[in-house]
Amino acid sequence: MRQKTQPQQLHTDYPSECTTIIVGRQHTSDGSMIVARSEDWNAVLAKNLEIYEDTDHGPERFVALDSPFRCDLPKRALGYSALAPYHLHGHWGSAGFNSVGVGMSATESIFSSDRALEADPLVPDGVAENSVFNIVLPYIHSAREGVERLGSLIEMHGVAEGFGVGFVDSHEIWYLETASGHRWLATRIPEDQYFVTGNQSRFRKYDPKDHANYLASDDLIEFAIQHGLYDPCAWRVRLPRGLHP
Repeated sequence: MRQKTQPQQLHTDYPSECTTIIVGRQHTSDGSMIVARSEDWNAVLAKNLEIYEDTDHGPERFVALDSPFRCDLPKRALGYSALAPYHLHGHWGSAGFNSVGVGMSATESIFSSDRALEADPLVPDGVAENSVFNIVLPYIHSAREGVERLGSLIEMHGVAEGFGVGFVDSHEIWYLETASGHRWLATRIPEDQYFVTGNQSRFRKYDPKDHANYLASDDLIEFAIQHGLYDPCAWRVRLPRGLHP
């Protein structure tokens, strides 16, 4: 008589550590720029490579399938590639390039301090990691423009969670981090440096006068001073440490 066996249980204790690695062109043998990210998505869930074409009649509204986020979209959209979960078409695009050569990696989960979120809380129906890629990449023509579009969406809708996003074009790399519910900071990655982060906010230095290398919410410094997250009398100008854990 054959002994009955219990069905094998799938191992579900997956690691949860997204890691982003960005490398400036002076650190590569062929002068290329690198924006790379590992993803802590369940490997059992297949990803689909989605290809979209340029259109003058794109969707005018984004409706998230797995969160309450909604936003209006420009009717004209660039074609782009995306890596989406098989069951969430048009969401969680993850990584790809658009038809004018701008690349995007989204997103790296990061976290703000309790004090910062008490002053500017997360927004449950705000921009979330599921939507960032698909509401930005089809509508930008440079890495810097990607930062500006995403920053404006963060300020308008707020964010439901913290995240970091990389942008690259043929000239430069930018990386954006959320700071609280409606605040953000982005930095141009220098060509002679590399950047590594694993589910953590990394930015500490910010020069609001250096528009060539920094972009941020207009009131980032004022917000931090008002809520005791930054001391303007400090001997060096740094990103408010109180914004991050």
